[in-house]
Amino acid sequence: MDWDKLAAWLDKKYPIVKQILDANNQKGTFANYEVRWDDEREEIVEQYAMRTDFDFRDANKAVQKALNKVKESEGTSSTGLKDEAFDEWGDNTASQKKPKE
Repeated sequence: MDWDKLAAWLDKKYPIVKQILDANNQKGTFANYEVRWDDEREEIVEQYAMRTDFDFRDANKAVQKALNKVKESEGTSSTGLKDEAFDEWGDNTASQKKPKE
């Protein structure tokens, strides 16, 4: 695992996550939630494991491709940039697919 790359990504995403958490805190989203520490268990036993051969990465790429085609037919994306796709974190997924020169 590339820990430096992960740390850089987390540093980039922290402001977005903090903004969401702060908004939830201000709205009182968890105001009636009470932590029940007495529910802690000494031992956890895995009884079942779900596994699949389904390729989620390819499925997500296919969905993104379809969304990009819809945006192309509309002219531009919601960001005003033509032929660009942004994920929920604001990353430009189209530029990630382009080979670096």
